[in-house]
Amino acid sequence: MRFEALTPKEKDRIHEGALEVLAEVGLQLPASSGVAARLAGAGLRLSDDGRLRLPRAVVEAALRRAPRTVRLGARDPLRTAVLDGTRTYVTTDGCGSKTID
Repeated sequence: MRFEALTPKEKDRIHEGALEVLAEVGLQLPASSGVAARLAGAGLRLSDDGRLRLPRAVVEAALRRAPRTVRLGARDPLRTAVLDGTRTYVTTDGCGSKTID
């Protein structure tokens, strides 16, 4: 059984909206994070207002290079969560969002 919460059209609207926000609003990054310096190495620049705006082409290129499968490794390999779009995982703590690769 496969559950789809959104239609393909709804997914496209969210994707397009995210691309618009990243390009027009951008990101406010703490100067101390070092992220801005790393992104500058990729050809991006902070604007005069201190925001990093990500052009559509940059985001789409990054998405093409991103891995299609992510593994959240567990001490017990049988408990490793494989995030590949074919499975659903339910947790009570939300720690997956705090995973550092």
